Amino acid sequence: MCTNVSNVVTKEQARQMVTKYNQMPNDVILMMAVGGDQEAKQERLIREIMKVDDVEWNPAYLKFIEIMKSNRELMFFASIPYHVGLYSALIGSALSVPLIFHYSTVKHFNELFVTAGMTVYY
Repeated sequence: MCTNVSNVVTKEQARQMVTKYNQMPNDVILMMAVGGDQEAKQERLIREIMKVDDVEWNPAYLKFIEIMKSNRELMFFASIPYHVGLYSALIGSALSVPLIFHYSTVKHFNELFVTAGMTVYY
């Protein structure tokens, strides 16, 4: 319990407290962005757009949304190797069970791929 009443925040001070990232000063945004806060990183980029394009916050925010949408479109292509690896692992693990424990499947696979005759082309 606080005994010193003079150090307590007033209702007016509480009402003036910033609650949105676009209300925070640059140094606070920079510290939060360095600390890993994703919304602070986004606000930092919006402010960079404001500086480079010499525009106010609203047009810079619209440009940020445009950049974000464009970036998301390319994410599918960037994630293709992960999808290929994931689906290959799933298919391989599903096929490994019958290729180990089901005798007729093992025998058929052996005849087709393991002990199949080798054709040599010269």
